Amino acid sequence: MELLIKLITFLLFSMPAITSSQYLGNNLLTSRKIFLKQEEISSYAVVFDAG
Repeated sequence: MELLIKLITFLLFSMPAITSSQYLGNNLLTSRKIFLKQEEISSYAVVFDAG
């Protein structure tokens, strides 16, 4: 049982993590492709991370 816990812990730490900024950046890039016209985006989002 202890070996299983160590194995799961090792796998969780070895997996590449995606940060919220990478997720928001990828989401912004994919949603921006939907627009047909090249319009300037004038709205901003502020994300506070307390962790």
